[in-house]
Amino acid sequence: MSPQQYKDFVQKLDSEIPKWEVEIRHLSDLEASLDSEKRKQVIGLEVMASAILDQIKSDIASEREYASLAIEITMLDKLSSASNQLAQAQIGVEDSHDQQPISALRSLQEDISSYSFALHDHVLNRAYDLENELDCSSAKDSKRVK
Repeated sequence: MSPQQYKDFVQKLDSEIPKWEVEIRHLSDLEASLDSEKRKQVIGLEVMASAILDQIKSDIASEREYASLAIEITMLDKLSSASNQLAQAQIGVEDSHDQQPISALRSLQEDISSYSFALHDHVLNRAYDLENELDCSSAKDSKRVK
């Protein structure tokens, strides 16, 4: 991603997170058919995913103030974690045979994963670029020393 594309990506991510949090809150209504123990486990996973998404909001604020690869890696880790929590919740509802919560969880998890994959590619490219900059800088420094 170019710097402008990344800025647009972060802006879009920032606008998606509140929507995802609302979707997560509405999932508990769809999971009423689960037995109480299974429902408690699934809702716990969803609450953790929502809390992780909330943390990403503060990472976005930090990123806007001071862009850094470290913050980007942190956001990537958190997006992946939120996606994994929802994937675990999806596994928890699959035996209910109720397609509505399964479909809603799958859709939400796929949305978050798509952002995670895009950010993953961006982070890898940034890390590669930084490594090349360091290599070039080291080569220039070693020429000066001789």
